Amino acid sequence: MRGLLLKRKNGGGIIITHDGLFCRGAVDEQKALGDEVTVEPPPRRRLLWWLTAAALGLFCLGIGIYRIFLPGVWAYVTLDIGPSIELALDSQLRVTGQRGLNEAGNRLLSPLDLRGRPIDICVGYLLEQAYAAGYLCEGESSVVLVTVAPRHDREKIGTEALAGYVAESFPVRQGGVEIVAISTDLETRRRALGSGLSMGRYLLQQALKRCGHTVSADSVREAPLRQIEEGHGMTVAALVGNNGSVLIRAWDTPGIGPADRAQALLAAPVPE
Repeated sequence: MRGLLLKRKNGGGIIITHDGLFCRGAVDEQKALGDEVTVEPPPRRRLLWWLTAAALGLFCLGIGIYRIFLPGVWAYVTLDIGPSIELALDSQLRVTGQRGLNEAGNRLLSPLDLRGRPIDICVGYLLEQAYAAGYLCEGESSVVLVTVAPRHDREKIGTEALAGYVAESFPVRQGGVEIVAISTDLETRRRALGSGLSMGRYLLQQALKRCGHTVSADSVREAPLRQIEEGHGMTVAALVGNNGSVLIRAWDTPGIGPADRAQALLAAPVPE
């Protein structure tokens, strides 16, 4: 902006333009009063401050809306086969978060995003993926451990319902499965994560220790559940106490498809 230099002040100057406007800014130090000069207006710091404040306000508003509308975690469910996986659920029993709790679990989850799907659909999908990856095999009897730690309303998802989700979608056609479902609390989950274990495997480790076995977290983190049973001469159902259910689905008839085979379901409290 050009005009006549009227006054010098603080290393700059004040000019009057041909339109009669006053403007303050930086001027050439060689210029004298009365010279026609070009000034560079100072940066609009006040505008920048307001823009920064507005951006910060919008950010805080966004965080508030996110917390209001994002479903909170209602419960945590872990599924142990060989892979160990944890799913966070909202009050509608839809998955809001997922994590692998051992190497096999990380591999199984790496291509998957289960968020927004109902828990029963996710359990079935994970079982199918475990079957495709060779963790569940035809002609073998399998053990699946599913554990829930609810934050609210323990009656909304019981251990029998969890075991039922596994039984209804278990992909092995020629073989049976023993499903152990356990209910625990958030403190147990905290201790389990501190040991690098799923809730179910942590409960197994603690039960084995109470029975006099020396069991490290590393020794139970990756091992198939049937291998743990055989290695210690105890069943998973007996190890975890009576705070849950056992569901057994058995068929061994070759050539019978999933829609035709007879299912034998036995639900009972977990034996001590």
